[in-house]
Amino acid sequence: MARSILSVILLNLILAAMFIVLFSSGVSSKPSCQGACTQFPDCAGHCQSLGYKTGLCTIDVCCCSNSGSLFV
Repeated sequence: MARSILSVILLNLILAAMFIVLFSSGVSSKPSCQGACTQFPDCAGHCQSLGYKTGLCTIDVCCCSNSGSLFV
């Protein structure tokens, strides 16, 4: 009986850790596109003013990201 309770608790801890890692890595690496590059000529500066690490004009759209690269 004690083994089954411990195995259920261990399974729940492993699943919780997997979800935390999965969602934290997915959310932080997604770029957020703000608008046309003509609206934001200094895309990187605009993104940094919004709290992002970096920004880059990709296909005439200013996209911001918290990761080191927008293409991760």
